[in-house]
Amino acid sequence: MKKSHDDQVTIHKEPKLRSPSLLAAWPGVANVALEATTYLKDKLQAVEFAEIEAQSFFEVTGVYVEKNLIQSPRFPENKFYYWKRKGKEGDLIIFLGEAQPSTKNREFANMILDVVQRFGVKVVYTCAAALISHFPEQPRVWAAATDGELLDQMEKQGLVEKKHDLSRKNLVRVVVTPKGEEAFQRQRSVNTVANLTSTLTREEREALGTCVDKLRIRATELIRKMTPTPYDY
Repeated sequence: MKKSHDDQVTIHKEPKLRSPSLLAAWPGVANVALEATTYLKDKLQAVEFAEIEAQSFFEVTGVYVEKNLIQSPRFPENKFYYWKRKGKEGDLIIFLGEAQPSTKNREFANMILDVVQRFGVKVVYTCAAALISHFPEQPRVWAAATDGELLDQMEKQGLVEKKHDLSRKNLVRVVVTPKGEEAFQRQRSVNTVANLTSTLTREEREALGTCVDKLRIRATELIRKMTPTPYDY
């Protein structure tokens, strides 16, 4: 076990990885990014190998009480996992944070990059939910990159397609192709909601669904009033 960054990072093991990429996720809108990345971590059976101590990046906002006893503060976990591709290059490091830092955000992000760069990471992926003004009939996936070569690679794989926006000539939209949509739908095959509600009766699930629909409609109305949408549908 090794400590670095003034004892803020603990590395339990140093796996030998081949051309790894990083996928990082935190909670956000509907926890889409965290749930999708956690599912991928569990599906691949990725192995934990490092973590960031959270005390320097999170404030104590309350106490935990168990059997009427106040417990020591529990800070959000921030852990690294690795997965090795069999027989090929292209391993994967996954970073999962239980909460977004309340302070020193840039220092926290740099610390993550410092950890993964020592294992040879050159490409970083993140994911998030996009706020929109209404719910489309079919879920859609958007891609953005800091390097045009990354978009070119995804386009060569048939996962995205670049289209010029007719209303703004200097804007290129990246849309998901049928192949990319198929890959997305395969990832959605795991039914987390069904697992959570498996102990409910049919009537209870129907009542829960009705309540969730009402909350979703109301949430959309509030989001539309408070947040300008960056996307045109």
